[in-house]
Amino acid sequence: MKHPTFEFPEAKGKTIEEVVVFDDPENGREILLRFTDETVLSVVLETSTVVTGKLCCNRAGAMQTVCERGDSVPAAACEIKS
Repeated sequence: MKHPTFEFPEAKGKTIEEVVVFDDPENGREILLRFTDETVLSVVLETSTVVTGKLCCNRAGAMQTVCERGDSVPAAACEIKS
């Protein structure tokens, strides 16, 4: 599986004057690469939390999902069968 990459060929060959890492507990980190030609490359690293839950039952020795809900799960009706 190919992972997405971001390339900045415009920064190739530039001389880095300063590297600064900002830490923001709510939004993640930002890395600034300041170049001697007064340009700056900003890289933001964001993290997120996704919450999901499953209601399962054991039928005939096999766990079956009855209902699933969460941040990335479309809302659907849950039905518990006896």
